[in-house]
Amino acid sequence: MTARTLRRYAVPMKILARDAEVLRWISRFSMLASKQIEGLVFRTSRSSTTFKNSIRRLHEDGLVVRVNRRVPGGSQGGSGQYAYRLSPTAWRMYRSTPYKNRRTIDYHALEVAAAYIRCLDAQDEGWARVHYVEIEDEAWRTIAGDHIRPDLYLEFDNLEANRRRYMAVEVDRGTENRPDIRDKVRRYESAREAGGETFRVFPQILFLAPDVARVEQLRRWIREAYRGDEALFVVGLLDEFPALLR
Repeated sequence: MTARTLRRYAVPMKILARDAEVLRWISRFSMLASKQIEGLVFRTSRSSTTFKNSIRRLHEDGLVVRVNRRVPGGSQGGSGQYAYRLSPTAWRMYRSTPYKNRRTIDYHALEVAAAYIRCLDAQDEGWARVHYVEIEDEAWRTIAGDHIRPDLYLEFDNLEANRRRYMAVEVDRGTENRPDIRDKVRRYESAREAGGETFRVFPQILFLAPDVARVEQLRRWIREAYRGDEALFVVGLLDEFPALLR
């Protein structure tokens, strides 16, 4: 793992191993919905009681904070759920950056988590395997002076095709304008030309968009900004990930 902002502090002994794993995943994504925690930590559990007991302990011990708003349905993980973030105490156990007292739902963080959990679902289906992942600031790099900040860096095995894909995943919510996207494309192109030595293999850049109209808009903006290898940038629907890699 190449995280620069995750601290390697040991978790206090009083915290159960499964509870510590919940904290680590929330730290990596910054916020998770209830079902997403279950999908990351309690995938093999036959009952939701195990999750409920874990999150109750962490909440009562002041290690997680429940955002006072329920998460709506869709890619954020389903309706009728709460989202959780680390408390200041838990933040200091895992992070070296200043604590942000966020009181609203971070939909982008939840969508990034949803994309990764779909990769685990594909793994359970037997056609794929997540070989390696870096999330958010773990995946950030500075190459030749340019900051590369994908939401996910994935090394993803398609077992059917016997092929490993190296990908920098950008989860797009339709909020970035044309200059923002063009600048992002420029920085990736510059990093690749510089050699991208901090990557094992320079990744394909995969933009995941919320709807078809945004897919077409992103493709048009990328074509305007980049005239090189067409395979470097790929745009697809978030709801079709990772099946679009089959």
